Amino acid sequence: MEELLPHTTTAISGFDIAGAHETSLAVGGDSYELIPLVDERWAVVIADVVGKGIAAAILVSAIRASMSSLVGHELAVRAIMRRANRFFHESVEEGKYVTLFYMVFDPTRRRMLYVNAGHVPPVLLRANGQVELLEEGGMPLGLFEAPRYFEGYIAMEEGDVLTMYTDGVVETPNPEDDFYGMDRMVDRVKERATHSATEICSAIMQDVRRHGGGARTDDRTLVVMKAVPF
Repeated sequence: MEELLPHTTTAISGFDIAGAHETSLAVGGDSYELIPLVDERWAVVIADVVGKGIAAAILVSAIRASMSSLVGHELAVRAIMRRANRFFHESVEEGKYVTLFYMVFDPTRRRMLYVNAGHVPPVLLRANGQVELLEEGGMPLGLFEAPRYFEGYIAMEEGDVLTMYTDGVVETPNPEDDFYGMDRMVDRVKERATHSATEICSAIMQDVRRHGGGARTDDRTLVVMKAVPF
């Protein structure tokens, strides 16, 4: 079900954006999407459904449909997460859940509001080399009836690079069962921080494949956003 994922990079003034996706099976449980909002703002959604295969892919489709519907109502970021959680808690079987990172950003001001619902934390590499993790949020969607969610805020400046990903990237094992890891991913971003988003994205995915010896033990999704001149 590759059609569930965007095939082209969205052109947004002031940002260079690239994404990559690989499934461990014929279909997968990862999803990412950029959704246009009013006032020239955008929403970014990256999600990872527990499990693999057809069942996970069906949930991915439900995630995309529900998030697209919710963001159209212009609700607060944390309110959207509460409603999405309610939907999945009531709709999926017990034990199933979704980790999801949701961000609304204003490209003109380069300001972002986000909620991290149990997802691996996106990494913001500042132009000065400082590293920040986007961890503010709450529980994965679907585990509990009414968890609380908290919003985080960041402002990007020219040269900053934001890397969003699923756990299949950093948890790719080598033959000795050592994970690829966040530190190694961050090192690749630092090495190519002056390059394009596409080059950064490609370098990470190629390094992950080398580390894993070509094996795909989990779905892998990676999205790179770089602040560039307007």
